[in-house]
Amino acid sequence: MLEIRKLQKVVDGKTVLDIQSFDLQAGQIAGLIGLPGSGMDVFFALLTGQAGPTAGIIRLAGLEPSRQKSELSQVIGVLFAE
Repeated sequence: MLEIRKLQKVVDGKTVLDIQSFDLQAGQIAGLIGLPGSGMDVFFALLTGQAGPTAGIIRLAGLEPSRQKSELSQVIGVLFAE
């Protein structure tokens, strides 16, 4: 359901996210824990197609969020709160 391979996001010359490999299958549950500035917001932006990766692959439900945002919006729902 979620596949990540050598995912990297660089902003203003600084690497803000670097994940080598991660898989999450249907029915599995994972949580993200981290301090402010640890990259969770960037991860969710990549996961939902709000931003594209600098390098690597992220697939959610077989779709690449930055390239297939419209199709992904039919599969997932996201509500951002501040």
